[in-house]
Order: sequence, then C-alpha cells, then structure tokens
Amino acid sequence: MTGAGSPQRVFGIVLAAGQGTRLGSALPKAFVSVGEETLLSLSLARLQREVSFEKVFIPYPDGYGDRCREVLEGSSLLKGSLRGSYELCQGGDTRQQSVWAALQRVSEEVDEEGERAVVLIHDAARCLVDPSSVRRVVDAASLHGAATLGLPQTDSLKRVEPETSVAEETVSRAGLWRIQTPQVFEFAHIFRAHREAVEAQEPPTATDDADLVQRFCPVRVVLGAEQNLKVTTPWDLDLVRMLVGGSNGPSSAV
Repeated sequence: MTGAGSPQRVFGIVLAAGQGTRLGSALPKAFVSVGEETLLSLSLARLQREVSFEKVFIPYPDGYGDRCREVLEGSSLLKGSLRGSYELCQGGDTRQQSVWAALQRVSEEVDEEGERAVVLIHDAARCLVDPSSVRRVVDAASLHGAATLGLPQTDSLKRVEPETSVAEETVSRAGLWRIQTPQVFEFAHIFRAHREAVEAQEPPTATDDADLVQRFCPVRVVLGAEQNLKVTTPWDLDLVRMLVGGSNGPSSAV
C-alpha cells in the first residue's frame, strides 16, 4: 500500500468505447458534442486540471480510432496538452474488457516491480466531474491503495415485485452510496483484479472496477458531487448541455 508522500506516477484510463444505445445517438456516446467540445474532451480537460498524468489510455469503439484522434486533436480545451501523453487502444464489447485492454498497455509502462503507480479509471460520459474531487480520490488511493468517488443515497428505496410493480418493503438507505468515477487503484491491485477475472473465465459483468478490487482490498469511498452525473439518456445530455452552455439543440437531433 502506498504511503502518504511516496513518489508515484499516475496513469489514466478514460473509457470511450460505449455505444450509448440508450442515448439514441448516431455516434458513440463519448464523441457526442456539447457546444464546441465532446463528452470525451470535457472529461479529459477536467481530469487533468489538478492531476498530472504520466499517460492517459483511451479505449475507443471498434472502427472509431480516427474519429477519437480527431476529437482529441481538435479540442480547444485540451490545446495540445495531451499530445504525446495519450494513447488510443481498441476497446472491447464490455466495459470490463475495455479496462483490461487498457491495463495491459499500462503494464508496459510500469517497468519496476513494486513501482509506485496508481491508475485512475473514469467514464468519459461523466464530463462534469469536479477537479478537486479528482485530486481527493487520487490522494486517497495513494494512501490506502484503492478509492472511488460516491454519494450517500438520499432517496427512499423500495423493493418492488417485478410482475405486479407492487412495493413489497422499504429498504434502509443507511450505509448505501451511489458510486461514481473516477475510481483509482494502485496498479498492482487493479491489474491483479482484472487478471484473476480473466483467468477464472468469469463473465465480464462487473459494473465497476471497485467490484473486482474489493474482493481482496478495501476500497475507500470519497465524497463526490451531484454534478458528476453520467450521461445515459437524452435528458442527461440536455442537462449537461444546459450546464455548460452548449448550443447543440435537443439531444434527439444528435
């Protein structure tokens, strides 16, 4: 486990391989426009505002490598700051497969056994992440080995019978958190977690990386922010465009 103040390298994995079926977009979700930018470029700009990355790996959907490169190099927000420090890699059919593909590229950069390195994993669809939250979750992972952003559950929760849609019981929300990204891990932890999942031939169904790591390493939860929403539906996209002042019109026109 990395001690406070230990020298470290920070690598990023920003997931851009999702097709965004529920969004109803003609483009993969990460490349959807928000004003003059995209979900991907907005996410990258916010991530690097308070954290310096050794390199950022970006898994992209099959057939969209050139489009991904155009998005990065054409962003006025990034202004060349990622030029030479990002690397594209083809993503998989699932989120878990995309992360594993990128982790194998990270492993080529981490040469020394036991080297102090952490890996930040973020969904490009969370393009409004607060930069100070990014700094806090990186610091927490550097100290404890694994950390994720999250928010305490505030809504009332009911268990509902699926056939009749009748509420069966109220579920206590005490101790329940809504988990966000970034999630940050010591390289050894996150690489082990994904390698063991692959070796066990588990179906790639993990909803997040903390799900795999927490099997053998405690994952600290760091308070995030409501603005760090994940763009999933057209309503989410309209909200993000309103918040950043985008002028693309309704999301149904994307």
